[in-house]
Amino acid sequence: MNAHARAYLALIAAALFWAGNYVFGKVAVAGMSPFSIVFLRWTIALVPLVAIAKVVEHPDWMAVLHHWRFLLMQGLLGLFAYNFLLYAALRTSSAFAASLINAANPALIALTALIVLHERVGWRGGVGIALALLGVLVVLTHGDLAHLLTTPFSAEGVRLFV
Repeated sequence: MNAHARAYLALIAAALFWAGNYVFGKVAVAGMSPFSIVFLRWTIALVPLVAIAKVVEHPDWMAVLHHWRFLLMQGLLGLFAYNFLLYAALRTSSAFAASLINAANPALIALTALIVLHERVGWRGGVGIALALLGVLVVLTHGDLAHLLTTPFSAEGVRLFV
């Protein structure tokens, strides 16, 4: 198999695993807490990920340990918090709705960079951000944007740790 075919196969596999996480999460939250799912997921993944890193990346473990606070914060926010909040949301939302909300992330990141970092977004970027967010809202509301005004956004009954 040539390099291009392997690259395409890897991209397809990544998309399938990413999408499968929403379906897996929806099934898993029926019997486990979001905290338990995240803890088990990353505990099980830790050994193969370290082995792959050792073989492929040959990390300088002393340099890694030198930056342990920063890496721990990245892990807590990027791995734990993201997945924890996703699984908590899947207790009251469908896998489809959660994946659509996730599809809005690039537009929301660009919008946040515009507001917080004052990064420039040209008119094309602005139109793209607006269309992306509008598209997510149209799909989530089944074309009835007025539904957003009457939808209760309540987390009553959502148990995060038990």
